[in-house]
Amino acid sequence: MESENKRELQQFVDHNSFCTFITYHEDGLFVSHINLINVGDTYFGHLAAANPQAKRLRNNSTAIALFKNNKKAVHIHGRISLIRSEHHLSCMLDNLISKYENGRSTPWSAKWNEPEFKMQLKGIVGFHLLPGKIQDTAAPVDIQCMSTVKVTPIYTPYHFVEKRPEILHQLIRDNPFCTVILHNKNGYLSIFHIDLTISSRENEKLVLEGRLLIANTKQLFNTNDTFDALLIFNGPHTYISPSWYKTPHSVPTWNYITAHAESTFTITNTKNEDNNLALGIRFNISQIIGKYKLSQNRSPDDKCNVISALSESSCLADFKVAELMKIFSLV
Repeated sequence: MESENKRELQQFVDHNSFCTFITYHEDGLFVSHINLINVGDTYFGHLAAANPQAKRLRNNSTAIALFKNNKKAVHIHGRISLIRSEHHLSCMLDNLISKYENGRSTPWSAKWNEPEFKMQLKGIVGFHLLPGKIQDTAAPVDIQCMSTVKVTPIYTPYHFVEKRPEILHQLIRDNPFCTVILHNKNGYLSIFHIDLTISSRENEKLVLEGRLLIANTKQLFNTNDTFDALLIFNGPHTYISPSWYKTPHSVPTWNYITAHAESTFTITNTKNEDNNLALGIRFNISQIIGKYKLSQNRSPDDKCNVISALSESSCLADFKVAELMKIFSLV
């Protein structure tokens, strides 16, 4: 029964491979959104070398990958094994690319031995996530106690920064199933997923509320400490094939939108329900920033070609990303 459950969780991960990737070190907690694919007994992923999270990756450092759709989430806890060989990295990238290119009438592939593609490899930090535990997250998951928790803002090149409140508030309304990273100054760290709704705006600050069911609060919330939270709302996302670009020697990427909100955390009420404790919870948002990665850094021809290809797809996520690109990229 346990092996069947594990297989189901792994299948969920394979179908929702674009994940929230978290690493934590003595100098902070780092969050990115990347694609992780299963390769044998490990998961392969990569980050831009310019990403501060990539610069702090170390062999055997701890990482958590959060895979979710609009109603369920699965966590993989593991250790990092860095890829040092360009040949190994190019082989892993080929595996990732083939997952999305296979089945196309003209699948794209890279010639990594060409100088232009070799330069692209130098801008990538590849790694394997060696899984130690995979779990469904129907309840809050304690990670560990650290000496302190300092959350580092998501790496966002200027092309992709979105700060307009009306845009970010709409993203929250459209995608209420939120990832919550709860932490405090004493090093407490926990992660859970919950539907949140906008309840009000106090002094021009957003207030979000939700209801959390848990079995035991002794470890999680029986404390006089105050808690802070990072709230993550993810919108539509999809793979972008270089075959749609006119610009030569491009590599695949992933277009997506996300909002990260910093907030305080408050329990507003408690109620017993079916041997569980239902907590009414509130988040007072202090800052919210969006990353709208929608090919804004590409040429006009590349943008139009990507929109055209996504619009012709039968996949709903592709269509949604194409519509977003028409709003945020063609300006």
